Amino acid sequence: MKIFGSVMIIVALAVVLSCGYVAAAIFTSTTYDELSMNTSYNWAHFQKKAAEISKGMIANPAKPVLVKLTNQEVEGFLKLAIRDNRINSMIKGAKIILKKDIILAQINMSVAGLEKGVQLSGQPSVTADGKLQFTAEEFKIGTYSIPVTPSILALKAALPTGIVKRQGNTIILDIEDIPFHVRSLNVEVDYLTAELVVSPGGLLQMGAAEEALVQAVVKKAESLTKGLESKAATSLITSIQQKQEITPGDVEQAKSIYESLSPEDREALQKNMSSLLQDPAVQEILKKYGIKP
Repeated sequence: MKIFGSVMIIVALAVVLSCGYVAAAIFTSTTYDELSMNTSYNWAHFQKKAAEISKGMIANPAKPVLVKLTNQEVEGFLKLAIRDNRINSMIKGAKIILKKDIILAQINMSVAGLEKGVQLSGQPSVTADGKLQFTAEEFKIGTYSIPVTPSILALKAALPTGIVKRQGNTIILDIEDIPFHVRSLNVEVDYLTAELVVSPGGLLQMGAAEEALVQAVVKKAESLTKGLESKAATSLITSIQQKQEITPGDVEQAKSIYESLSPEDREALQKNMSSLLQDPAVQEILKKYGIKP
Protein backbone atom coordinates (compact mmCIF):
# COMPACT_ATOMS: atom_id res chain seq x y z
CA MET A 1 0.00 0.00 0.00
CA LYS A 2 3.00 2.27 0.32
CA ILE A 3 3.16 2.89 -3.45
CA PHE A 4 -0.55 3.68 -3.70
CA GLY A 5 -0.29 6.04 -0.73
CA SER A 6 2.53 7.89 -2.47
CA VAL A 7 0.34 8.32 -5.56
CA MET A 8 -2.42 9.87 -3.50
CA ILE A 9 0.05 12.24 -1.81
CA ILE A 10 1.33 13.22 -5.26
CA VAL A 11 -2.19 14.18 -6.31
CA ALA A 12 -2.66 16.32 -3.20
CA LEU A 13 0.78 17.94 -3.35
CA ALA A 14 0.43 18.76 -7.04
CA VAL A 15 -2.77 20.57 -6.26
CA VAL A 16 -1.13 22.65 -3.52
CA LEU A 17 2.15 23.43 -5.27
CA SER A 18 0.56 24.61 -8.50
CA CYS A 19 -1.59 27.27 -6.88
CA GLY A 20 1.14 29.87 -6.70
CA TYR A 21 1.64 29.78 -10.48
CA VAL A 22 -1.49 31.58 -11.60
CA ALA A 23 -2.70 34.18 -9.15
CA ALA A 24 -5.44 35.25 -11.52
CA ALA A 25 -7.00 31.82 -11.41
CA ILE A 26 -6.88 31.83 -7.63
CA PHE A 27 -8.75 35.09 -7.34
CA THR A 28 -11.46 34.11 -9.82
CA SER A 29 -12.15 30.51 -8.74
CA THR A 30 -14.65 29.10 -6.27
CA THR A 31 -14.85 25.98 -4.14
CA TYR A 32 -16.61 22.71 -4.97
CA ASP A 33 -19.86 22.05 -3.15
CA GLU A 34 -20.27 19.25 -0.60
CA LEU A 35 -16.61 18.28 -0.26
CA SER A 36 -15.35 17.21 3.15
CA MET A 37 -12.53 15.27 4.78
CA ASN A 38 -14.89 12.72 6.35
CA THR A 39 -14.47 9.04 5.52
CA SER A 40 -15.87 5.81 6.90
CA TYR A 41 -12.49 4.07 6.44
CA ASN A 42 -9.51 3.94 8.78
CA TRP A 43 -5.94 2.69 8.51
CA ALA A 44 -6.94 -0.66 10.01
CA HIS A 45 -9.09 -1.34 6.92
CA PHE A 46 -6.13 -0.87 4.58
CA GLN A 47 -3.72 -2.69 6.88
CA LYS A 48 -6.04 -5.68 6.68
CA LYS A 49 -5.96 -5.51 2.89
CA ALA A 50 -2.15 -5.27 2.98
CA ALA A 51 -2.00 -8.35 5.22
CA GLU A 52 -4.19 -10.28 2.78
CA ILE A 53 -1.89 -9.28 -0.09
CA SER A 54 1.17 -10.38 1.88
CA LYS A 55 -0.48 -13.67 2.78
CA GLY A 56 -1.30 -14.37 -0.86
CA MET A 57 2.26 -13.66 -1.97
CA ILE A 58 3.76 -15.89 0.70
CA ALA A 59 1.37 -18.75 -0.12
CA ASN A 60 2.26 -18.66 -3.82
CA PRO A 61 5.06 -16.22 -4.76
CA ALA A 62 4.77 -17.11 -8.46
CA LYS A 63 1.08 -16.22 -8.67
CA PRO A 64 -0.03 -12.57 -9.14
CA VAL A 65 -2.23 -11.15 -6.39
CA LEU A 66 -5.27 -9.19 -7.58
CA VAL A 67 -6.10 -6.05 -5.59
CA LYS A 68 -9.39 -4.20 -6.04
CA LEU A 69 -10.28 -0.84 -4.53
CA THR A 70 -13.60 0.91 -4.86
CA ASN A 71 -13.96 4.63 -5.58
CA GLN A 72 -14.90 5.18 -1.92
CA GLU A 73 -11.81 3.28 -0.72
CA VAL A 74 -9.48 5.28 -2.98
CA GLU A 75 -11.04 8.51 -1.73
CA GLY A 76 -10.82 7.33 1.87
CA PHE A 77 -7.16 6.44 1.44
CA LEU A 78 -6.44 9.90 0.01
CA LYS A 79 -8.15 11.60 2.95
CA LEU A 80 -6.25 9.52 5.49
CA ALA A 81 -2.96 10.24 3.68
CA ILE A 82 -3.70 13.99 3.70
CA ARG A 83 -4.48 13.91 7.42
CA ASP A 84 -1.03 12.45 8.09
CA ASN A 85 0.77 14.93 5.82
CA ARG A 86 2.04 18.46 6.42
CA ILE A 87 -0.50 19.86 3.94
CA ASN A 88 -3.50 18.73 6.03
CA SER A 89 -4.21 22.21 7.43
CA MET A 90 -4.63 23.56 3.90
CA ILE A 91 -7.07 20.91 2.66
CA LYS A 92 -10.73 21.47 3.55
CA GLY A 93 -12.31 18.75 1.46
CA ALA A 94 -11.43 16.11 -1.13
CA LYS A 95 -13.17 13.90 -3.65
CA ILE A 96 -11.93 11.19 -6.02
CA ILE A 97 -13.76 10.26 -9.20
CA LEU A 98 -12.64 7.13 -11.04
CA LYS A 99 -13.36 7.07 -14.75
CA LYS A 100 -12.23 4.76 -17.51
CA ASP A 101 -8.39 4.97 -17.37
CA ILE A 102 -8.55 8.29 -15.48
CA ILE A 103 -8.26 9.39 -11.85
CA LEU A 104 -9.78 12.80 -11.14
CA ALA A 105 -9.23 14.59 -7.83
CA GLN A 106 -11.22 17.59 -6.65
CA ILE A 107 -9.91 19.41 -3.59
CA ASN A 108 -11.07 22.46 -1.66
CA MET A 109 -8.15 24.20 -0.05
CA SER A 110 -7.33 27.32 1.90
CA VAL A 111 -4.28 29.40 0.96
CA ALA A 112 -3.57 32.75 2.64
CA GLY A 113 -7.17 32.94 3.82
CA LEU A 114 -8.60 32.23 0.36
CA GLU A 115 -10.68 29.08 -0.07
CA LYS A 116 -10.48 27.71 -3.59
CA GLY A 117 -11.40 24.56 -5.48
CA VAL A 118 -8.76 22.82 -7.57
CA GLN A 119 -8.92 19.79 -9.84
CA LEU A 120 -6.25 17.46 -11.20
CA SER A 121 -6.88 14.60 -13.60
CA GLY A 122 -4.47 12.15 -15.12
CA GLN A 123 -3.78 8.61 -16.16
CA PRO A 124 -2.03 6.10 -13.89
CA SER A 125 -0.13 3.28 -15.55
CA VAL A 126 2.74 0.84 -15.07
CA THR A 127 6.26 1.01 -16.48
CA ALA A 128 7.93 -1.96 -18.15
CA ASP A 129 9.82 -2.75 -14.95
CA GLY A 130 6.73 -2.69 -12.72
CA LYS A 131 6.83 0.83 -11.31
CA LEU A 132 3.76 2.99 -10.91
CA GLN A 133 3.53 6.24 -12.87
CA PHE A 134 1.05 9.07 -13.13
CA THR A 135 0.70 11.28 -16.20
CA ALA A 136 -1.04 14.58 -15.42
CA GLU A 137 -3.43 15.58 -18.22
CA GLU A 138 -5.37 18.55 -16.87
CA PHE A 139 -5.09 20.95 -13.97
CA LYS A 140 -7.79 23.46 -13.06
CA ILE A 141 -8.41 26.11 -10.46
CA GLY A 142 -12.17 26.36 -10.55
CA THR A 143 -13.02 26.42 -14.25
CA TYR A 144 -9.67 28.01 -15.17
CA SER A 145 -7.27 25.54 -16.87
CA ILE A 146 -3.56 26.13 -16.25
CA PRO A 147 -0.41 24.42 -17.58
CA VAL A 148 0.45 21.11 -15.93
CA THR A 149 4.24 21.28 -16.33
CA PRO A 150 4.94 23.87 -13.56
CA SER A 151 3.06 21.78 -11.00
CA ILE A 152 4.99 18.66 -12.01
CA LEU A 153 8.32 20.49 -11.69
CA ALA A 154 7.36 21.91 -8.28
CA LEU A 155 6.16 18.50 -7.14
CA LYS A 156 9.41 16.78 -8.08
CA ALA A 157 11.41 19.46 -6.27
CA ALA A 158 9.26 19.12 -3.13
CA LEU A 159 9.45 15.34 -2.77
CA PRO A 160 12.46 13.59 -1.19
CA THR A 161 15.29 12.72 -3.56
CA GLY A 162 15.06 9.24 -5.02
CA ILE A 163 11.32 8.74 -4.63
CA VAL A 164 10.22 10.11 -8.01
CA LYS A 165 11.55 10.63 -11.49
CA ARG A 166 10.05 12.99 -14.05
CA GLN A 167 9.56 12.45 -17.75
CA GLY A 168 7.63 15.36 -19.24
CA ASN A 169 4.29 15.52 -17.42
CA THR A 170 4.77 12.04 -15.99
CA ILE A 171 5.90 11.28 -12.46
CA ILE A 172 7.39 7.80 -11.91
CA LEU A 173 7.51 6.37 -8.41
CA ASP A 174 10.94 4.85 -7.83
CA ILE A 175 10.81 3.58 -4.26
CA GLU A 176 13.55 1.17 -3.18
CA ASP A 177 13.07 -2.00 -1.12
CA ILE A 178 9.51 -2.69 -2.32
CA PRO A 179 9.21 -6.53 -2.42
CA PHE A 180 6.70 -6.52 -5.27
CA HIS A 181 6.08 -5.07 -8.71
CA VAL A 182 2.84 -3.84 -10.24
CA ARG A 183 2.20 -6.02 -13.28
CA SER A 184 -0.97 -4.29 -14.40
CA LEU A 185 -3.26 -1.46 -13.33
CA ASN A 186 -6.76 -0.81 -14.62
CA VAL A 187 -9.00 2.10 -13.72
CA GLU A 188 -12.69 1.62 -14.41
CA VAL A 189 -15.78 3.59 -13.46
CA ASP A 190 -16.04 3.47 -9.64
CA TYR A 191 -13.14 1.05 -9.01
CA LEU A 192 -9.56 0.17 -9.86
CA THR A 193 -7.71 -3.13 -9.96
CA ALA A 194 -4.03 -3.99 -9.88
CA GLU A 195 -2.03 -7.18 -10.24
CA LEU A 196 0.95 -7.39 -7.90
CA VAL A 197 3.79 -9.88 -8.32
CA VAL A 198 6.75 -10.58 -6.06
CA SER A 199 9.89 -8.91 -7.38
CA PRO A 200 13.09 -10.97 -7.88
CA GLY A 201 14.58 -9.20 -4.87
CA GLY A 202 11.44 -9.97 -2.89
CA LEU A 203 11.70 -13.67 -3.79
CA LEU A 204 15.28 -13.73 -2.55
CA GLN A 205 14.22 -12.03 0.70
CA MET A 206 11.35 -14.48 1.19
CA GLY A 207 13.63 -17.43 0.40
CA ALA A 208 16.30 -16.26 2.84
CA ALA A 209 13.73 -15.67 5.57
CA GLU A 210 12.21 -19.12 5.09
CA GLU A 211 15.62 -20.80 5.05
CA ALA A 212 16.54 -19.03 8.29
CA LEU A 213 13.27 -20.20 9.85
CA VAL A 214 13.85 -23.81 8.78
CA GLN A 215 17.40 -23.71 10.16
CA ALA A 216 16.07 -22.37 13.46
CA VAL A 217 13.57 -25.24 13.65
CA VAL A 218 16.24 -27.81 12.82
CA LYS A 219 18.44 -26.45 15.59
CA LYS A 220 15.55 -26.64 18.04
CA ALA A 221 15.21 -30.35 17.20
CA GLU A 222 18.25 -30.92 19.42
CA SER A 223 15.84 -30.69 22.33
CA LEU A 224 14.35 -34.06 21.28
CA THR A 225 17.40 -35.85 22.71
CA LYS A 226 16.93 -34.39 26.19
CA GLY A 227 16.77 -37.18 28.79
CA LEU A 228 17.13 -40.00 26.24
CA GLU A 229 19.23 -42.99 27.26
CA SER A 230 19.08 -44.66 23.82
CA LYS A 231 22.26 -43.93 21.88
CA ALA A 232 20.60 -45.16 18.66
CA ALA A 233 17.77 -42.63 19.01
CA THR A 234 20.16 -39.79 19.88
CA SER A 235 22.40 -40.68 16.93
CA LEU A 236 19.46 -40.80 14.49
CA ILE A 237 18.10 -37.41 15.60
CA THR A 238 21.56 -35.86 15.29
CA SER A 239 22.14 -37.32 11.81
CA ILE A 240 18.73 -36.18 10.54
CA GLN A 241 19.52 -32.62 11.63
CA GLN A 242 22.48 -32.63 9.26
CA LYS A 243 20.59 -33.95 6.22
CA GLN A 244 19.11 -31.87 3.40
CA GLU A 245 16.08 -34.19 3.11
CA ILE A 246 14.52 -37.15 4.88
CA THR A 247 14.45 -40.47 2.98
CA PRO A 248 12.01 -43.39 3.37
CA GLY A 249 14.90 -45.32 4.90
CA ASP A 250 15.23 -42.72 7.64
CA VAL A 251 11.53 -43.08 8.45
CA GLU A 252 11.76 -46.89 8.68
CA GLN A 253 14.86 -46.62 10.87
CA ALA A 254 13.07 -44.16 13.17
CA LYS A 255 10.10 -46.54 13.52
CA SER A 256 12.40 -49.43 14.33
CA ILE A 257 14.34 -47.46 16.95
CA TYR A 258 11.14 -46.12 18.52
CA GLU A 259 9.72 -49.63 18.90
CA SER A 260 12.89 -50.68 20.72
CA LEU A 261 12.87 -47.77 23.15
CA SER A 262 12.34 -48.35 26.84
CA PRO A 263 9.12 -46.99 28.40
CA GLU A 264 11.17 -44.23 30.05
CA ASP A 265 12.75 -43.15 26.74
CA ARG A 266 9.38 -43.21 24.98
CA GLU A 267 7.89 -40.99 27.66
CA ALA A 268 10.87 -38.60 27.46
CA LEU A 269 10.68 -38.45 23.64
CA GLN A 270 6.93 -37.79 23.67
CA LYS A 271 7.40 -35.03 26.24
CA ASN A 272 10.20 -33.47 24.18
CA MET A 273 8.15 -33.68 20.99
CA SER A 274 5.12 -32.08 22.64
CA SER A 275 7.29 -29.20 23.88
CA LEU A 276 8.90 -28.76 20.45
CA LEU A 277 5.53 -28.57 18.68
CA GLN A 278 4.48 -25.72 20.98
CA ASP A 279 7.41 -23.58 19.83
CA PRO A 280 6.18 -20.59 17.71
CA ALA A 281 8.91 -21.07 15.06
CA VAL A 282 8.02 -24.74 14.66
CA GLN A 283 4.31 -23.93 14.41
CA GLU A 284 5.03 -21.29 11.77
CA ILE A 285 7.03 -23.63 9.51
CA LEU A 286 4.46 -26.42 9.90
CA LYS A 287 1.66 -24.00 8.98
CA LYS A 288 3.67 -22.82 5.99
CA TYR A 289 3.68 -26.33 4.57
CA GLY A 290 0.12 -27.13 5.59
CA ILE A 291 1.06 -29.61 8.32
CA LYS A 292 -1.15 -29.88 11.39
CA PRO A 293 0.78 -31.13 14.46
